[in-house]
Amino acid sequence: MHRTLSVMGGLVAALLWLTSSARAQPIEAIVAFVNDEPIFLSELMQRVAEHDSGTQAEAPREALEAMIDEALIRQAADRLSLFVSEEELSRSYALVRAQNGLDESRFIVVLRAQGIEPEQYRHQLGVQLLRMKVLQQRTPAIEIGEQELREMWRERVAGVPESERRPFAEAREALRRELTNRRAGEAEERAMRALHEAAYIVRRLGER
Repeated sequence: MHRTLSVMGGLVAALLWLTSSARAQPIEAIVAFVNDEPIFLSELMQRVAEHDSGTQAEAPREALEAMIDEALIRQAADRLSLFVSEEELSRSYALVRAQNGLDESRFIVVLRAQGIEPEQYRHQLGVQLLRMKVLQQRTPAIEIGEQELREMWRERVAGVPESERRPFAEAREALRRELTNRRAGEAEERAMRALHEAAYIVRRLGER
C-alpha cells in the first residue's frame, strides 16, 4: 500500500511539474516510469545516438529496456546504500586496460576507434560495477560440492577413450569456475526478475 501511494505521489508530482512548466517550455515526452522515476524521450534518444556511434547499436526499445534495468539498479543501490567510488572505478578501468596490454594513450585510441569516448566508457563501467554490487547483495553465496564436480566431469568424459581423458584432478578447478559462473549468471537473472516484479513500471514508447 505504501509503495503504491509513493508511486502515485511521484506520478502526480511529475504531472504537476509538467503542467506548471508547460507555459515556459514545451512539455518533454516521457517514455517510461520506473517507480516514481521518469525516463524522458531526450534521454532515450541520447542513449540510442551514443550506441549508434559505437560498435553495438541499440534499437529504441532495446535501449529503453536497458535504461529501465539501470534505473532499477540505481534505486536498489540507494535502498542498500551501495555506490561505486572513484577509486573503485579507476582501479577497474586500469585493470581492463592492463588485461588488454595497452597503455593509456593506446587504450583511448582503441576506445575511440569503436566510437566510445573515455568518459563514456568510465560511465558504462560504473554502471556495470554498480549492477554487480546490487545483484551480489541479492544473490546467495554459491557453493559447489565435490560430488557435483565429479558428476560434471563424468558427463564430459563419457565416450572419450580413457587414454584421451583429462584426469579429474586436473580438470577440477576449470569445472568449478565454469559451474560457478553458470550459477552466478542464473542467480543474477533471478535477482533482476525479482526487481522487475517488485517495481511499478509503465512503458509509453510509441504511444500517441
